[in-house]
Amino acid sequence: MDVIGAAPNAQMQGMQNAAQLNREVKLDELSKYFHLPEKAVAKELGICLTSLKKLCRSYGITRWPFRKLKSLERTMKKVKTELEQDAASQTSAGDGVGAAPEKAAAEVKRRPYSVGSKTIFLSDEELEVFRMTMGRDAIAELRPAQVPPASPVQCHTEGR
Repeated sequence: MDVIGAAPNAQMQGMQNAAQLNREVKLDELSKYFHLPEKAVAKELGICLTSLKKLCRSYGITRWPFRKLKSLERTMKKVKTELEQDAASQTSAGDGVGAAPEKAAAEVKRRPYSVGSKTIFLSDEELEVFRMTMGRDAIAELRPAQVPPASPVQCHTEGR
């Protein structure tokens, strides 16, 4: 009878410890682990995978961002390699070096968004990661921003 009665108490104590740990893990700390798979993060934090998923849901994170981040890293690496190859071929052809940065700017278009009083620039991929990881409350704060057109810059040269 004692053995049967001891198991629920131990289980309840384990659940209380997990619940206490979940309350202690803040979103900032959790975001440091986005580059790792879910199982590795759960092991690192000393909680089970289900508890990690519940914790993520409490912060509005519906999907663990590891795979999306890896996909974006691979895409960025591929684009960087292509740009380096284009720059190398243009330099060897004598066409000039200035065309590669213009091509990079054309490929990655960032749009302004306001979050509170700050303005941030996000590409479509970065916006998708933001939506997946930050939850409903942060998305509600994210609004497309209007950036005033840049005024022409005047160059002052000495001697004029």
